[in-house]
Amino acid sequence: GHFSTARPYFILELDGNEARTPPVKSTAPIWGSGLLPKADFAFPVYDPSSDLRLFLYDDEGLSNERAIGRVIVPMRDLCTQALLPRPRDPLQMRFNILPATRQ
Repeated sequence: GHFSTARPYFILELDGNEARTPPVKSTAPIWGSGLLPKADFAFPVYDPSSDLRLFLYDDEGLSNERAIGRVIVPMRDLCTQALLPRPRDPLQMRFNILPATRQ
């Protein structure tokens, strides 16, 4: 979807680890397509009952960040018993983040 922001970026968090995408000038960014950089992240999973958190922000300038939306993905929905004793192949996921609605 389109966002009412000119410079969106994501912060991803899992088990105390954090990564972020660079801010991009787009109202409908798809990282890894066109001129936008690819956004690949690898996180160790210490606790399969934890949640992967994706936060969408607007980079409005120096120290001005505005929260746009979020998605919480329970790792238990992604993990299996096979994950714990031995590593699995990397899992690729795509999320469509819709703009947050005002309530």
